[in-house]
Amino acid sequence: MKINFISYLHPHYFFGGGEQYTRGIVCEGEKRKHIINYSSMAPRLFNYDTEADLDIVFDFWNCPGHPQFDSRILQIILRRGRYITGQCGYGNACFLAAIPCNGNRGVDEHCVISREDYFNVRGLPGPWFDGNCTIPFAEPLFKNALLNCFLSPLHRDTYIKLYGEETMGRTFLIKPILDINFFVNQDIHRDIEYASCGAMGEPKGYFNVRQMFPDGNVVLFGSHDPQLAGKDKFGKIAGKISYEDMPDFFNRVKNYVHLPRWPEPNGLVVNQAALCGCNLILNEMVGAASWKSLDLKSPSTYERSAKEFWEHIEAL
Repeated sequence: MKINFISYLHPHYFFGGGEQYTRGIVCEGEKRKHIINYSSMAPRLFNYDTEADLDIVFDFWNCPGHPQFDSRILQIILRRGRYITGQCGYGNACFLAAIPCNGNRGVDEHCVISREDYFNVRGLPGPWFDGNCTIPFAEPLFKNALLNCFLSPLHRDTYIKLYGEETMGRTFLIKPILDINFFVNQDIHRDIEYASCGAMGEPKGYFNVRQMFPDGNVVLFGSHDPQLAGKDKFGKIAGKISYEDMPDFFNRVKNYVHLPRWPEPNGLVVNQAALCGCNLILNEMVGAASWKSLDLKSPSTYERSAKEFWEHIEAL
């Protein structure tokens, strides 16, 4: 097929958890001889074929406070009506991209969290945030899609809670996509009792981790939230660890802790830690934990994730 792949972050230029999904998807698509045209906001590219067989739209809205796709592009996608959507996060459901209302958005179009002065206390949003909910902008995108794709049962259910089953229509769950030959259990001595990874801020559960480990006996690694930097000396800060070094680090960790405050789409780092043999300490906000039927520590769980996505799309 000829496919327009439209995503805010280009899958070959960025390397976060979401881009590991989208990169795995497009690479598998190209292996299957599909011709893929890329459009993105970062970097700014627009290579849209009006004769394409299908548009795959991932995270049309993303990166709050930064320039977004021109609304005319959305109108073209809607007018053609030959598209599916994919969500790596909550940018298509919340201007804050973190869904702090947990899906309980209230009855009007104003952010229920902003009313509580929560953000003024935490200092979370930028001055661009006007308190309006994203839902009215994104609803037509979901309602007219051939299929809406999500990263976990929790991710899907949170969107359904926000939009309703009728708007979300047909859905598909994309199993975690990661390199099972890279993240492996090395069966070596583990010298770190507890560790938690991710941007050290409210969405990743920084304050929940503090409550669980009041003595600070936990190693925190990842990008430190600048809003928290310098405010306290909690935990043992390991700093940012390169992707190449993550398997070695996980193989030193006995217990990986992931306690996000708000619903996380999946949390690919959880799957990476599981493959490396870590015990998992999670809460109900971790999308990966909502895959009740999957063995997160088994490489076979992830072998066909991208293939299953394309098999489903090709059968539409």
